[in-house]
Amino acid sequence: QVKEILPQMKKIAAQYEKVIAVGYSQGGLIWRAMIEEWDEHNVDTFISLASPQHGVYGAPPLAENFIPFLDWYSRTTIYKFIFTKFGQTFSIFNYYMDPTHYEQYLESVPFFTSLNNE
Repeated sequence: QVKEILPQMKKIAAQYEKVIAVGYSQGGLIWRAMIEEWDEHNVDTFISLASPQHGVYGAPPLAENFIPFLDWYSRTTIYKFIFTKFGQTFSIFNYYMDPTHYEQYLESVPFFTSLNNE
């Protein structure tokens, strides 16, 4: 997403002396990555709201109320799909950081490992 959005943001930001970048959730990750990729940016302030800056792991707590096995499944099985080339085509899996399968994460998740200098 960064490669597609960054040229557009550069055009918009060029109209201003300073830019305040605000990103919510995944938007905060995208803004952070754009700022790191953007040479000589004019972003004066970056605000990240509820962004998973060190990734996500497992299922959201409320999901267990609707799908009782989801947390167990996400911790024991889903990484086998997420850490594939096809799994990485889904943007939400680009920041799935599984500490129990850290080596696979490092090898399989190029966006987030690069963003976090891992």
